[in-house]
Amino acid sequence: MTLGRRKHAVLPTRTNRRHNEASHWYWRNILQSKRPAGLQAWYKLHLGIDVQEWGGTAFTWTDSEGKPVGGTTIWSIGAADGNQFAPSTASFMVNYRVEDLHALVKILKEEGCNVLDKIDESEYGKFAWVIDPEGNKVELWQPPVGAMNTSGCAI
Repeated sequence: MTLGRRKHAVLPTRTNRRHNEASHWYWRNILQSKRPAGLQAWYKLHLGIDVQEWGGTAFTWTDSEGKPVGGTTIWSIGAADGNQFAPSTASFMVNYRVEDLHALVKILKEEGCNVLDKIDESEYGKFAWVIDPEGNKVELWQPPVGAMNTSGCAI
């Protein structure tokens, strides 16, 4: 499935995807907290989430039999005193995997969207951010060329 009419963005859903079974989908949920260690402990105790030292966990998507299906959800809680979500005032940020970050950013700017000027490029891929009409910061991520998913397939 594409994001709107664009071929450059891909939403991480199994039912609407247009790639084959070897495709790897990625979804990232980030929460901010005034007391991140306490909130992490609450999620671990009450919901059984295996919070790692870095403040979150990676859920591998599986089918009803527990077999991996080529997707990962990154879930984390960080300190609310940072500016990771600025200029948004929301306490969360959603991340979408996209196919061609620079092309999508160009289109979004042409359409008058509030795209932040900064594009980060690192060994983890390319990242850009857009502010939606409600003021939420949305992260757009293009994985690095040749990156592998959890089942060893290129993404």
